Amino acid sequence: MIYFTATFCLMFTFGFGWLVQHALRFGKLIGIAWSADRAEQPIRFWLGFGAYFMNMIMGLFFTALMVFVLAH
Repeated sequence: MIYFTATFCLMFTFGFGWLVQHALRFGKLIGIAWSADRAEQPIRFWLGFGAYFMNMIMGLFFTALMVFVLAH
């Protein structure tokens, strides 16, 4: 169960990290069955970017918390 949890946290974090870097690099936010271009839909782009970024940060937080708990 611990290995599954660790794998899930890492995949979650890396997945949202990839989405964040892709949005910054290409100026297009992608999701399941939707997308937002930075120039054409700036509000939707930045709100989506903020949501993806917060998901990535929380994934990092839970991964670090899990490592800390397992180490002690």
